[in-house]
Parts: sequence; C-alpha cells; structure tokens
Amino acid sequence: MIMTASELRAQAWLEHIRNQLSNGMSVRSWCRENGISEKNFYHWRKKLSDVAFVEFGDFGLLTSDEVLQLGDALL
Repeated sequence: MIMTASELRAQAWLEHIRNQLSNGMSVRSWCRENGISEKNFYHWRKKLSDVAFVEFGDFGLLTSDEVLQLGDALL
C-alpha cells in the first residue's frame, strides 16, 4: 500500500513520540537532543492522540503503556 505524504509524516511523528516515551527523557530534553521544537512535538502528540481516539475509539496506534504515559502528560 502506498502511503500519502501526510500519512508518512504522521508515521514519522508517531515514531518520534514512541522514541521519546521509551527512552525516559523529558520532552524538553529529548526535543533538544533530537533537534525538534517542543511546540511541534506537543502539536503532533495531541493530533495523533485525537486522530486515534476518533478513528479507533481508543489509542489504537499506541501500546497500553504509551497510552498511560501520554494520558498523564496531557492532563
């Protein structure tokens, strides 16, 4: 299946988010280390969580541990 540019971008950001969650660094530190703005990171994290909720009724794109960590961070 061929992915659109938008889908590829979303997939890349999902990988960024998973990477940040799995390494245990703060968002600020991780973004600094990876040359990504915090604003963009938080924008995509929110966007992907909203899309997952609307499309799947839950956070179907993330593992249960990631959902818990993401949920805590969004509160």
